[in-house]
Amino acid sequence: MSSSLTGADAMNALRRTNVILNDLVRDLSQADAVSHRDGGDGWNVVEIVCHLRDLEGVYQRREVQMLTEDNPPLESFDVTGAVITNDYAHADLREALTLWNRRRAAHLEFLAGLTPEQWERTGLHPSYGACTLLEGAIRTALHDVNHTEQVLKALGRAS
Repeated sequence: MSSSLTGADAMNALRRTNVILNDLVRDLSQADAVSHRDGGDGWNVVEIVCHLRDLEGVYQRREVQMLTEDNPPLESFDVTGAVITNDYAHADLREALTLWNRRRAAHLEFLAGLTPEQWERTGLHPSYGACTLLEGAIRTALHDVNHTEQVLKALGRAS
């Protein structure tokens, strides 16, 4: 079954969620970004941005897998392991944000070159099962929304 959503829709959502999150943290100091958490055991703003930064590369690698292999099992991502391996606790907000922005820009450039047929290529997501590249890109935008809300909660601007 074909979706009425298009690659352009996915790219617009990815572009917009990036702009919104950048605006939310634009004037945030490193000290505030570290001290504001979305709950007692939750992540602080720096950790959230690091998570987005790290996953951005994973998303694009998964898409390349879908384009170069037939219905491949997609790369998994160890969220807990990345927190430790990539030392989220000592990360700099501006550096993490800059790298996420670069990766997102490269990701959007990659997506812009896809044909309608390529958007329909499939893979097996480690958690969600079978999906198209388009569904994966839309899921990425929804993931951005979840973590943008998490930043709002950490900053006391959402419940």
